[in-house]
Amino acid sequence: MALEEFPHLKAALAGPIPDLIVAEWSEVAQEHSATGFYRSNLAFSRMYPYRGNELAAAVANTAPYAKVLEDGHGGYHLPSHIKWGESARAKTTKDGRRYLTIPFRHFTPGAAAGGLSTRRMAAMMPQDVYRDALTALRGERTKRAQAALGRLAQAGTRLSRPYGHHARTDARFPPALLQRAIKQEGKPGYTWRSRTYEGLRRYEQRNPLTGSKSSTYLTFRTLTEDSVGWYIPPHPGYQFAARTVERVREQLRTIVAEAAREDVVNLVTIHLGGRQ
Repeated sequence: MALEEFPHLKAALAGPIPDLIVAEWSEVAQEHSATGFYRSNLAFSRMYPYRGNELAAAVANTAPYAKVLEDGHGGYHLPSHIKWGESARAKTTKDGRRYLTIPFRHFTPGAAAGGLSTRRMAAMMPQDVYRDALTALRGERTKRAQAALGRLAQAGTRLSRPYGHHARTDARFPPALLQRAIKQEGKPGYTWRSRTYEGLRRYEQRNPLTGSKSSTYLTFRTLTEDSVGWYIPPHPGYQFAARTVERVREQLRTIVAEAAREDVVNLVTIHLGGRQ
């Protein structure tokens, strides 16, 4: 039989099937609030016919970080993986050390912000820290504001991570940094010099359409090419694509079966009619 004899099946592969996959894929990824562009329609590539086959279709997510979200990654030492010579954002100190300034966003508590998400909960200020931020970061030079600023500098933690584990799992971890870290800290571990909210800044922005104002809270930390810390912990991956396949499998079978049935019925009708 010629492929022209399967118009319904080809139409399903060209439109409804890829659309269903994209919709389900985006919904599955919704649980991870930081997926951003990954979930947008522009991130998905619908391929039909697939590799020249008019009875095959494919969908791929083309976001730059799609593979990492899908498969995860091992723990690694971030400065050792940056291509410093190619980074347009990297600056150089007077003594020749290259560095990046990394912003960390701190979300307001859910009740004040109007909703919670996975990402927001992970980076959300506690209520007492948020109250101090409101008091300290509005430009007032009162004793109350200064006291709140002092509490902000001491709030949060100094995150520690063991060097030994990362040195074993990351082949690019420079041994010299391990020795320097142990010498500096007195033990094989890393401690941030600043606590979580030290240096917290408030930025006000205005919506150009409504005129309403909102605030963003950020801290900034410096990452140098020879930083002894800055470890990215391992992540197992979300398996969004694989989970999407499980969700749409039966629906796809139904769509294909109905389209194929229509084509077969039309073929049988045509041939029977031709014999009369």
